[in-house]
Amino acid sequence: MHKKIIGLVLLLAVFVIWAAAYFMIFPIAESEMKTISLRITSDSNTDKIKAFTIRDWITDNIDYVGGNRLSAFNLLAPFGFRNAQTSFLLRQGYCEEFAEIFTIMSKDIGLPARLVATDGEVHAWVEVYSNGKWNTFDPYLKGRNASYGYSGFYEDINYWTDGNYPKRLSYVYYLDENGQKTNITQKYTVTGELLIKIKKDENVQASIIEIKSHHLMEAIPKDFPSPITTFIGNTNKAGLFDINLGGNNYTIIAKKEIIPFVLSEYGEKEIHLEEGKITELELELNKKDFEITNILFLVCFSFLILIIFSLIKAIKNNSGKKY
Repeated sequence: MHKKIIGLVLLLAVFVIWAAAYFMIFPIAESEMKTISLRITSDSNTDKIKAFTIRDWITDNIDYVGGNRLSAFNLLAPFGFRNAQTSFLLRQGYCEEFAEIFTIMSKDIGLPARLVATDGEVHAWVEVYSNGKWNTFDPYLKGRNASYGYSGFYEDINYWTDGNYPKRLSYVYYLDENGQKTNITQKYTVTGELLIKIKKDENVQASIIEIKSHHLMEAIPKDFPSPITTFIGNTNKAGLFDINLGGNNYTIIAKKEIIPFVLSEYGEKEIHLEEGKITELELELNKKDFEITNILFLVCFSFLILIIFSLIKAIKNNSGKKY
């Protein structure tokens, strides 16, 4: 009986430690970010110099740990600690964390910045607002070639045009203050329009649309052996979906849940989207998919709840006994 009590106490202790660590890192990291950003830019007299000064500090002090390198940041990431604050404190991260840290430090000195990303090409950078417009800037690039080349502060983005990254971006977006994505693909590459229609007699509204880009799979198959999800959205009530994307090869998947988290029906097709043209695609939901991962998760979660309730019941029964 005492072993069960000890087990429950340890479980609760682990949760409390995790929660405390998770919520403490945000104010600690953000306070230090502000102190550093104000100190290093105190003698900077233009927005451009301020941006490069912050960029230089980030790339000089934070190690890039991509490629699944063994690192504290990669070890903690699966437990909810992949964020800019953890990256800053550990001085480790990916291009996304570089960009997130930059936006926080930039805003600390009154220089508006927003995170920009393309999931299909697995990269993130920022746009800095200066001289009445949003200017492309990549905090990751200092001292790195990485097939990107170099992007100047007031220049249009150009590092996708060389090496393994031709200018074939699939879907580019920026994140607003509420974490909402806005499509700005047309700013970075020539786009085509994709119009999707779900072919089914009824209940097609709110079908999930998943778009996977073939770009990196075709360019670097050794590193990217399968298509990469670049966008997920929903159809309207009529089963229609419309989006502008860069000219590329894509796999389009439409899915509708029959039993939430357990069973879905879906359809998929591969297409080539041409720049400057409208591509119409009709998809029929003619396949069934059992969500094995979700089912296993629900089973494990239910099992964990039963264990916790059993321990609580055992503790109550034990506390009622007289010795």
